[in-house]
Parts: sequence; structure tokens; C-alpha cells
Amino acid sequence: MAKIAVIDDWINPSYIKSFERIEYIFLEEDCEKRYISESTHATLIAKILETYATNYTVLNIVLALRMDEDQDIWKVRKALEICETQHVDIVCMSFGTAKISDGRVICDIIKKLYVDNIIMLSAADNQGFYMLPSAMKEVIGIGCDSKQELMPGKYIYNLDNFWNIDITVGDDLNIFTNGKRINPSTSCCVPIAAAYVNQCMNCGIHTQKDVREWLKKKAVIARKTTLKKSKERAACSLPIVASEDFGEKEWMQMIKIMNDNFDIEVMGISQKREINNYQFVLSMNHSLEEILTFVEGYTTADIIFLAGGLGRWKAVTDIQIEKKETGYVCKVCETGKSILKTRMIDLCQVIVEVLS
Repeated sequence: MAKIAVIDDWINPSYIKSFERIEYIFLEEDCEKRYISESTHATLIAKILETYATNYTVLNIVLALRMDEDQDIWKVRKALEICETQHVDIVCMSFGTAKISDGRVICDIIKKLYVDNIIMLSAADNQGFYMLPSAMKEVIGIGCDSKQELMPGKYIYNLDNFWNIDITVGDDLNIFTNGKRINPSTSCCVPIAAAYVNQCMNCGIHTQKDVREWLKKKAVIARKTTLKKSKERAACSLPIVASEDFGEKEWMQMIKIMNDNFDIEVMGISQKREINNYQFVLSMNHSLEEILTFVEGYTTADIIFLAGGLGRWKAVTDIQIEKKETGYVCKVCETGKSILKTRMIDLCQVIVEVLS
């Protein structure tokens, strides 16, 4: 029997038929002492699970009594750590953060849960914006069939999706809102996907690879997805910093400095498969126009880091970095001026000054 963690607000047991299957862990003491009479977001999630899943238990990790505002990312980390100690099998997260640097707080615990074969499902953004943790490859990102082409409860398995939306689900909200039509929601698709994973586990399938293969086989269709194309030539107002010499270690060091010292959000684009980090998306299967349009329009990035050869990116690159024995050479593409710096933090300072 799988244990499903619902990291959300409070599941009101008054609305749940099998309320005895629910355990609670409150992250704030005052939540445990209070009571609200109405249904909540997590209550809706639990009702959908109850409709689609069998043979499971629920651990409700309560971030707040009501999810009326953005949640502290450190509180989310604590909830994920609880999933590990409580031997959870499936994690449902119907929330996310658009702030790219927030991923640094949860990245290591997400990877640990992945290695432990804890299946994590997280809602993508309803408007298509970059969202964490759903954009992390260790997490199964859940999208919603906004065009309502799928039967309720059915899903499509997406291949090579740019933002890691692995599954697109047909929602079933009419049942749970007394026939009142409301906008399709990715968060309400997460428990439907969790029910499929639970079914998979009830068949004795538990590893990350095998669960994903099972989901692919059970999908209505498995298909490749494309980004929104622009008819115009690629033009991006976001500055682009490129290097053929940097590996993952150098890029992540630069990103940390940009985040912590200059409050700059970074999105990386990689032409190297060896860079294995949520802040870098792989560009091989997409056009330059598609990538630039999406990063600029659908993320909170202030700057783009490009890993790999310039090639098709040469015309839009602002700064090129070369790694030397004596330090780092920062070449300003527009003027041809080169600046040598021995320390990474000084290099970042130069980049900020040049681009400001």
C-alpha cells in the first residue's frame, strides 16, 4: 500500500469519506490548534485522490491552514525532508515558485528523494511560465489539458518537453464543483496523475525509470512537444553571456554569485548534455527563436548563461568568457574589448557593470 504525501494546506476530514486513512503533520503549531469549517485546496486534492485511487494512505503535510499566498521555500524543503523520514512513496505538490534561485534551496533534497525512488509529482504553471519544482527533471511535471481535448482522467505523455511537463492530464473538476465550470487547473491534475502512479506501485513497480516507462505505456499517446514559434528573427532584450570553456562547476559558481551578491536571476541554456542542473535547459531540439522567446517571456530571468559553442548564438551573444591559466577573460562582443580578472567574483562584477 503506497503512502501519498499531500504537501498543501489542511485536508478537512469532514469532506472525506475515508478520513481514517489520513495522517497529519503540521509545520506550524498554530495551524494544529485552529479549525476552519469549509473545504480547502488540499481537501479537493484528497477528494480527487479518493475518486481515482485505491489501496493507499495519505500523509497531509500542512504548510498552512489555507494556501492563500506564496509559501516559504524553506518550509517546502522541510516538508520534503519529512517525506524522506516518513517513508513516503509518492509526493503530491500542487504549488510552485517562479523564482529560479529558489531551486537552490530544494535541489539537493529533490535529488535525494529521486535516488530513494520516491516519486514526486508537481503542478506546472497554469499560464505556461517556468515553475519549480515541476521543471526539475527528477520531478514528474504535471500540466493540464486547457483545450479540453482529453477525456477527464486521461493523459498524454510528453517527450522532450522544454519545461519538463511530463504529463498533460484531462481534469475532472465538474464532479467536484457541483457542475460549476471553472478554469482547468494543473494543481487538480496532480492527484489524478498520483492515482496512476499509485496503481503502478500496486502492480509492484517502484523505481523511477520503471514508473515513467509504465506511465508512458498507459498514456493515450506519447508525443514530442514544441515551443511557441516566433515568425520574427530572434531578438532578445535579456543579456547573453557565453563560454565554451566553462563546465558545470564554474557556471554554478557564477550563478551563486549573481544570485547572492547582485540579486540577479539566471537561466542557463546548455548545448552540452554533461551539464546536469535544473537551471540549464538543453537547446539541441529547439530553434534559437523558440528558446529566446520562451526564456524571455516565461521566466523571471534577468540574464542568460550559454554553455557550449557560439555557433548560431554568435549574433545575439553580448559577452564571451574564456578561461585562462591567469584567470578569466571577459570579451565584450559589441566593442571587442577584453578584460582579464583573476577571481570569479570580480568577473561577475565586470559582467554586471558592462551590462548595466
